[in-house]
Amino acid sequence: MSDSKFQLKRVQGAPVSNEDILTDIRQAAKLAGTNVISQRLYSEFGKYDPSTASRRFGTWNKAVIAAGLETANEINIPDDRLFENLMLLWEYYG
Repeated sequence: MSDSKFQLKRVQGAPVSNEDILTDIRQAAKLAGTNVISQRLYSEFGKYDPSTASRRFGTWNKAVIAAGLETANEINIPDDRLFENLMLLWEYYG
């Protein structure tokens, strides 16, 4: 039977729900012993590729925030927060 009517195609990965991704991000942070998780750390401890979470939630940081954790880095920080931090550093270091 070399002339098969059906061909089997492999799927890259099984479908995963948003909640499965968020649960895995939390679990990876717990295994790493931290409340702040980066993509690199998640790659080490998580089940899924970080790009899956990024695509599903828009960005990696949005996925981490949705999981109830802290982001490892912030971008687009408002000027008033930056100036406030600068004042704190000035007062501390003189």
